[in-house]
Amino acid sequence: MSKDSLFSPLQIGAIQLRNRIIMAPLTRMRAGAKHLARSVHDLYFEPKYEEFRPRTIWSLSNAFTSAFKELDPIPQFRATAKLGEFLEARFSQSF
Repeated sequence: MSKDSLFSPLQIGAIQLRNRIIMAPLTRMRAGAKHLARSVHDLYFEPKYEEFRPRTIWSLSNAFTSAFKELDPIPQFRATAKLGEFLEARFSQSF
Protein backbone atom coordinates (compact mmCIF):
# COMPACT_ATOMS: atom_id res chain seq x y z
CA MET A 1 0.00 0.00 0.00
CA SER A 2 1.44 3.34 -0.97
CA LYS A 3 1.75 6.27 1.39
CA ASP A 4 -0.86 8.17 -0.62
CA SER A 5 -3.50 5.44 -0.29
CA LEU A 6 -2.75 5.00 3.43
CA PHE A 7 -3.69 8.61 4.11
CA SER A 8 -6.62 8.81 1.68
CA PRO A 9 -10.23 8.88 2.97
CA LEU A 10 -12.21 5.65 3.27
CA GLN A 11 -15.94 4.95 3.60
CA ILE A 12 -16.90 1.86 5.66
CA GLY A 13 -20.67 1.56 5.77
CA ALA A 14 -22.00 4.74 7.36
CA ILE A 15 -18.60 5.71 8.75
CA GLN A 16 -16.38 8.12 6.83
CA LEU A 17 -12.72 7.80 7.85
CA ARG A 18 -10.22 10.58 7.14
CA ASN A 19 -7.51 7.99 6.50
CA ARG A 20 -6.96 4.21 6.57
CA ILE A 21 -5.14 4.11 9.90
CA ILE A 22 -7.32 2.44 12.53
CA MET A 23 -6.36 2.03 16.18
CA ALA A 24 -7.92 -0.48 18.55
CA PRO A 25 -9.19 0.59 22.00
CA LEU A 26 -6.33 0.89 24.45
CA THR A 27 -8.05 0.54 27.80
CA ARG A 28 -10.40 -1.95 29.31
CA MET A 29 -13.11 0.67 29.85
CA ARG A 30 -13.20 1.74 26.22
CA ALA A 31 -13.29 -1.85 25.08
CA GLY A 32 -15.84 -3.05 27.61
CA ALA A 33 -19.57 -3.36 27.62
CA LYS A 34 -21.65 -0.52 29.09
CA HIS A 35 -23.59 -2.86 31.35
CA LEU A 36 -20.45 -3.54 33.38
CA ALA A 37 -20.88 -0.36 35.42
CA ARG A 38 -23.41 -1.98 37.76
CA SER A 39 -21.27 -5.06 38.25
CA VAL A 40 -18.14 -2.97 38.94
CA HIS A 41 -20.10 -0.86 41.43
CA ASP A 42 -21.39 -3.91 43.26
CA LEU A 43 -17.99 -5.60 43.36
CA TYR A 44 -16.32 -2.42 44.61
CA PHE A 45 -18.73 -1.79 47.48
CA GLU A 46 -19.39 -5.48 48.28
CA PRO A 47 -16.23 -7.34 47.21
CA LYS A 48 -16.16 -11.12 47.04
CA TYR A 49 -12.88 -11.22 48.98
CA GLU A 50 -12.25 -9.68 52.37
CA GLU A 51 -8.83 -8.41 51.25
CA PHE A 52 -10.55 -5.96 48.90
CA ARG A 53 -12.99 -4.56 51.48
CA PRO A 54 -10.86 -1.42 52.14
CA ARG A 55 -11.73 0.92 49.27
CA THR A 56 -8.38 1.44 47.58
CA ILE A 57 -7.15 1.52 44.01
CA TRP A 58 -6.52 -2.22 44.34
CA SER A 59 -10.11 -2.93 45.31
CA LEU A 60 -11.29 -0.85 42.33
CA SER A 61 -8.92 -2.72 40.02
CA ASN A 62 -10.18 -6.02 41.39
CA ALA A 63 -13.79 -4.92 40.80
CA PHE A 64 -13.02 -4.22 37.12
CA THR A 65 -11.07 -7.46 36.71
CA SER A 66 -13.81 -9.53 38.33
CA ALA A 67 -16.51 -7.87 36.22
CA PHE A 68 -14.59 -8.53 33.00
CA LYS A 69 -14.24 -12.19 33.92
CA GLU A 70 -18.05 -12.44 33.77
CA LEU A 71 -18.19 -11.35 30.11
CA ASP A 72 -18.78 -13.84 27.33
CA PRO A 73 -15.80 -13.37 24.98
CA ILE A 74 -17.29 -15.28 22.03
CA PRO A 75 -19.32 -12.35 20.54
CA GLN A 76 -16.22 -10.14 20.59
CA PHE A 77 -14.14 -12.85 18.89
CA ARG A 78 -16.82 -13.29 16.22
CA ALA A 79 -16.97 -9.55 15.55
CA THR A 80 -13.18 -9.42 15.25
CA ALA A 81 -13.21 -12.35 12.83
CA LYS A 82 -15.84 -10.61 10.66
CA LEU A 83 -13.76 -7.44 10.62
CA GLY A 84 -10.72 -9.46 9.51
CA GLU A 85 -12.71 -11.10 6.71
CA PHE A 86 -14.04 -7.70 5.63
CA LEU A 87 -10.59 -6.12 5.55
CA GLU A 88 -9.09 -9.10 3.74
CA ALA A 89 -11.79 -9.02 1.05
CA ARG A 90 -11.64 -5.24 0.69
CA PHE A 91 -7.88 -4.70 0.73
CA SER A 92 -6.20 -7.97 -0.24
CA GLN A 93 -5.58 -6.65 -3.75
CA SER A 94 -3.99 -3.47 -2.31
CA PHE A 95 -1.20 -5.29 -0.46
